[in-house]
Amino acid sequence: MQRYFITRPLTLSLLTLVMLVMGANSTLAESERRHVEEGEDSLHSGQGNFGERVAGTYLITFDRDDEDPTSRRLVTLTAHGNWLSVDAHQYSDEFTFTDQQGAWKRSGRREITARVIDFSYSPAGGGPTGVTRIRFVVRFTSNLQEVHGAMFGETFPADENPLDPEGPPLVTFETTFTGQRVTVDD
Repeated sequence: MQRYFITRPLTLSLLTLVMLVMGANSTLAESERRHVEEGEDSLHSGQGNFGERVAGTYLITFDRDDEDPTSRRLVTLTAHGNWLSVDAHQYSDEFTFTDQQGAWKRSGRREITARVIDFSYSPAGGGPTGVTRIRFVVRFTSNLQEVHGAMFGETFPADENPLDPEGPPLVTFETTFTGQRVTVDD
């Protein structure tokens, strides 16, 4: 009988300790959830719901020397890391290229890095003249509604593998950009 009384306080003490630890973890989990919702998630938390929060379509405008207001691109990010885009100049008299497709991953607190590919064609028609890979670095504002960043592109011969090229690029280009999320307004 005496053993029961010694064990019972010990069991209650252990149970109390476990509840305190679980409560602390619950408070920590709540704090983490609140920070994530407020856009203060850490890089170490993985892609997690960051992908869901940045998924959407963005209208970006490139900073060009000639300040061409039509130098724009629509970019769609999926929650699972796909990048789809179309450029206002992809069917111009100067050059013709396809829509861009690729992948993105989180590279900072509110930053992603993407690699996209497109195919170039002669404006006069015919087969492909090149394949271009472009690296984007996109930084989001704290509310995830505006973006800014830079892109760097390299065009290779049409028969070259842009993911593992054997030779130097035919053309390189780079620029910066700003943009905003496309939303449905009432």
